[in-house]
Amino acid sequence: LPATKETVSDTKPDGAHDDAAAMPARGVSPFAKCTHVAGTWKGTMTATEQTPCPVAFVLSCVHSSAVNTSAFGVCLQSMAGSTASATTTPVLLNGTWTAATGKVDLHAADGIEYTLSLAQDDGHVVLTGTWTHSARATNGTISVALQPQQSAVGDTVQYSGMWVGEAVPKDHLQKDTPTNPIKWSLSCTCDSAGRSSRVLGAGNFDDAGDIPGTPVLFYTLCGGEDSAFVKKYAPPVPDLLTVQYSDVRVTLGPDDGQPLLTGSWLNTLEGTSGAFAARLEPVNQAQYSRESKNEHVAIPSHQPVVA
Repeated sequence: LPATKETVSDTKPDGAHDDAAAMPARGVSPFAKCTHVAGTWKGTMTATEQTPCPVAFVLSCVHSSAVNTSAFGVCLQSMAGSTASATTTPVLLNGTWTAATGKVDLHAADGIEYTLSLAQDDGHVVLTGTWTHSARATNGTISVALQPQQSAVGDTVQYSGMWVGEAVPKDHLQKDTPTNPIKWSLSCTCDSAGRSSRVLGAGNFDDAGDIPGTPVLFYTLCGGEDSAFVKKYAPPVPDLLTVQYSDVRVTLGPDDGQPLLTGSWLNTLEGTSGAFAARLEPVNQAQYSRESKNEHVAIPSHQPVVA
């Protein structure tokens, strides 16, 4: 994270880059210069007089020119009325991230509105704030912490964050079928051979012009069994329009070692198909600092993977 002109001291902490030796100006979010903050977030939601409920997001906060889409992803668990429920299909999240202040406003497809602050707490990147479900007259608090971008889970490896790439049609379809950009907020679990076993996430098109009054189209990504997952669009796109992804694998890029998600795609309704590839964008390696304690911490990048 590039620093402001207000410096802490002439001594840089271990691992800090030359542009990370300064403190953010007071009142400015330490994430103000981040291009993105993304990954899996885990914590709890609490309703008034209720037992805390585990909650997990796969969420990306990104600098974006699109209206109301600078924060997007899915909620994997949430409060349903006064009780907790785990969702089989992820609940779509979309909203805004104000980088300068750290404020994140999210709307969930299940009717919950989140008002959050992106901050740092004891060396962790956290989202904290409140939630409200107006239709059910329920509300409460929420706190989730950003998890490592890469981690070992038993005999599998989980990769989480923002993936950027392209979906390219087959050669004979390229005259009439465009290459579509990929910007996914996604968590992918795969085995030692790189075959995906669980995929959860979301994405959007910020240049969609097919539906009047809907400049941005949102969709969820869910599946993973048999190295396959499905893209399902949110309304007003018809339910019949889905995209199936198959032969999904994760490999490490030859140049920088970043994970690459590759495979094939098929749109049965429109009769199109092709291949796709997306790269897991690295976390910001420059460090940011805790203003209150002059204590430097870093966004988590990865945990050692057990072979």
